[in-house]
Amino acid sequence: MNLVALQTFLAIVRTGSLVRASAAMNVTQSTVTSRLQTLEAELGQTLVLRQKNGATLTAAGIKLRRYAEAMTQLWLQAKQETSLPPGVDAICNIGV
Repeated sequence: MNLVALQTFLAIVRTGSLVRASAAMNVTQSTVTSRLQTLEAELGQTLVLRQKNGATLTAAGIKLRRYAEAMTQLWLQAKQETSLPPGVDAICNIGV
């Protein structure tokens, strides 16, 4: 499973369209379609129903969304923590 494919899937979910997802990610629509097809082939499930007025998630897509969000967030957290400058052991996030 490819992190970029999961990010592309989440962009489709956020925008509701493969065309808008491609614009948001600054890639071609064919790239978005290819990434989605690769992800669907790996899982053996159709994740998104493509229609003229947008894209909707299938039952499998709804299930994957939760995991895709968790995996991408975990990757960002791991990337952030492992790329700390020398001498810095941790970071503190404060939300308001």
